[in-house]
Amino acid sequence: MITIQNISLLKGSEKFGSCNSCSKGSKETKIFKIKTETELGQGVSMYLCEDCANILLQSLEVALFND
Repeated sequence: MITIQNISLLKGSEKFGSCNSCSKGSKETKIFKIKTETELGQGVSMYLCEDCANILLQSLEVALFND
């Protein structure tokens, strides 16, 4: 399962962070937590700012629809 959350809506220290790609912080821009999780509960989280999330979206569109 994949979940995407705007970290500004989270509670406590979870609402602060920086983009894993460009290092912009949550005080500068929106940051999204993208989490993948297996049925066993193991997972990986990635934090992306709005700009880097758009780059990821564009890359996915190219990979999925332009083959």
